[in-house]
Order: sequence, then C-alpha cells, then structure tokens
Amino acid sequence: QHLQPPPPQVIEPISEIRVTQFRDYLACPYRFYLRHILKVATVDDDLEELDPAGFGSLAHQVLCDFARSKLRESTDPDAIAEYLVRKLESICKHRFAMAPLPPVPIQLEQLKARLRAFATFQAEHARTWKTLFAEYEPGEPVTLDVDGKTIRLLGRIDRIDQNRETGRFLIIDYKVTDSDDVTPERLHRKKIAGERVWIDLQLPLYRRLAREVIGNTPVCLGYILLPKNAESTGLCQAEWSVEDLASAEETARDVVRKIWQKKFWPPNEDAVGRFPDLAPILP
Repeated sequence: QHLQPPPPQVIEPISEIRVTQFRDYLACPYRFYLRHILKVATVDDDLEELDPAGFGSLAHQVLCDFARSKLRESTDPDAIAEYLVRKLESICKHRFAMAPLPPVPIQLEQLKARLRAFATFQAEHARTWKTLFAEYEPGEPVTLDVDGKTIRLLGRIDRIDQNRETGRFLIIDYKVTDSDDVTPERLHRKKIAGERVWIDLQLPLYRRLAREVIGNTPVCLGYILLPKNAESTGLCQAEWSVEDLASAEETARDVVRKIWQKKFWPPNEDAVGRFPDLAPILP
C-alpha cells in the first residue's frame, strides 16, 4: 500500500535550516516534511539501554567538555584518559540517578574503552594541532543566498583546531561508530548512475558556519572516529576539491529551493531506516 501525499496546508516558508537537516531532505522529502515542517515524531520512553544516538550523545558531551578544559593542550595520554573517564562517570551519575538498567553499565565500560583509545590519539594530535573551539556556534547569523533571497544556516561544530606550524584550520565532527570504514566521503556522497551525488552536506556547510574564524582560507574537514575497534581511532580527513565543495553548496541551494516550492513528494521508501521516529506513523 502506497503512502498518500500530505493534504495541502498553508505553511510559512522556512527562514532557517540546520546544516544536519539537509541530509533528511536528500534522503526522503516526505519524511523531512513530517519531521521538520509538521514536527511529527514519536518518543520511546521504554529505555532499557542506550540507543546509538544516546551513546553518541554521551560521548560528545564528554569530548566537548574535554576540549574546553586545560587538558586539551596535554600530550600525556594517561592524564587525558583519566580526565575523560572521570568526566563520563560524573555525567552518568547525574543522568542515571536512578539505578541504571543492566545493559547500561556494560555500554559505559565500552565507551570508556573508546575514550582511552581517543586519549592516545589526542595526545599525539595535540603536538601538531591546537584546539581553538568546542561546540562552536557563530556569533553572527550565517546565511545562504538562494535566488536572491537568503536562508539562515544553523548548526554547532564539535571542534575547530588550528595547525601549530602552518596556521591552517581543521573543522572536526566526532563520530562514535561501530564500523571501521566510516569516512566523510562515504557518509556525504554516493555513486548514482556513475556520478558522485551528495547525500549529506554537514561538513561542507560547516565551512560557512566557521567563516568568522577561518575567513576565506582553505580549511581541512574531517571526522575524529571513535569506533568499536580501538586501533581505528583517529582523524579521517575529507579529500574534496574546491569544485566538490562548490557543488555541495549548489546542492544546498537546490534543497532550499525545493522546500520553498513545497516539493515534498514522492517519498523514498529506501530511506525508512533513517527515520525510526516516524515508523509508528507511516504504513
């Protein structure tokens, strides 16, 4: 049975969009409409363990607190690891004030292992890169021009580093993943009919969000990976050309154009797994 299109509704043209929301529109315009325009979603209150999003959120909080601490300059992996584990335990003490359910302590031990692997990487990374910002948000509005109109871009960058010798900037997104083969290219583009097509615009649009910091200088974009396999922990940089990044911005403009034109149909059933919050609503 096919989904029926949404009934026509008068909706105000959106004036702002988060850089992470482009991924949802590119995956499925209809589900983007439900999640971000109508704001329809379901919440599962029956939490028996940390889901991947919760697991990643916990790691992000610990890592961002670290990047604001004095230890962000440290090249001592043991000192970094001790800080990270203590910070995790402190956050969990407040977040899971009631006795946590059995799977959660096991997951926390797994996260500690990933944080210790990160500490080893970070101690070496800090010799070359200085951390400037954690959870960076621009002070002034950042906009994207689309057909003579503008839309505001919103977002928060996990970390911005600067090379101690060259002065070059590095924009970082933390990725807590179970896979060893996560790269910016794999998560941002895929090959369709022989052509590389953008399916996510997060890292390219971070360049715009960071403009106050980086100016118009070339910038490195990448993930710091915290995978299940500790040996794969580390920095994975994107290898996009100036033309690639320009095409990402054009894709962003095209998405905004379609949203303003209320093009939310047809749905893409291949994207159903990306929208678990909508699963109870859609047939």
